Amino acid sequence: MVAKAMPYKMLGGVVPCPGGWLILNAEDAMVREAAADFAATAVWFALDRERPEIRAARAAGRPCGWLEDGVIRLSDGGQDVALVAVAEVPLTLGGAARYNIENALGAALAARALGVPDAAIRQALRTFRSDVTDNPGRANEFAVNGARVFVDFAHNPHSIAAVTSALAAVPARRRFVLLAHAGDRSDADIRGLVDGAFRLGPDVVVAAENPKYLRGRAPGEIPALIRQASRAHGLADAAILDAASPYEGATAIADLLQPGDLALLLIHDERDRVFSLLQSRAG
Repeated sequence: MVAKAMPYKMLGGVVPCPGGWLILNAEDAMVREAAADFAATAVWFALDRERPEIRAARAAGRPCGWLEDGVIRLSDGGQDVALVAVAEVPLTLGGAARYNIENALGAALAARALGVPDAAIRQALRTFRSDVTDNPGRANEFAVNGARVFVDFAHNPHSIAAVTSALAAVPARRRFVLLAHAGDRSDADIRGLVDGAFRLGPDVVVAAENPKYLRGRAPGEIPALIRQASRAHGLADAAILDAASPYEGATAIADLLQPGDLALLLIHDERDRVFSLLQSRAG
């Protein structure tokens, strides 16, 4: 993340504009390695206040941000400020979505670099929600028959693992996952999708066709790969359902939901139809 620092290349050795802040995640080993040439302009954030980058920044009187006792804290290089409790930031799902705590830290530092007052940053973090209005397609939550349903368009193993790791911390009686993918992804990519989804520990997986995105694949090929990979994770055939489209898969899950269940619908197409379906089943 860069504020007042254009143009830039993270890996290309182009230094940010004078006076700019190059805002970087100290939790990411690849970022730390790539940032070796940007020590003079790096502004670090981390979930762990004991990260060497955070400790060095604080000792040197440089801006940084970190998480401490459930509170997002920022330093301008001189004064530390308790910005907001993670429990007050809806995007973090009460702190379970660690990746969104990182996003909040980075966004808060970027806003500071642009001169936004802390009060406005705090208000934005407290009121910005992961719903179909503020952030459509990013962990949007619906209530269906007493169950919690999340819709996300995560489409690579890293993003799916992040979402499922967060939702795995949410108590549930049964867990459902809807999976689909575009045909131009490799077999390994499809298996990676399933591997990430299984961090949620699903009781039922729906393997949906993506008819508009076959991209050279035969109909049924992607769902077959999802089914095969789900079996490899130990899921019984009876717990793996097929669907002709994401909407039909979402409908199948909505029909099965009971109070206390949790569902994650990884939707890349027909999102608005799925939103309308879930809103019509609200309760």
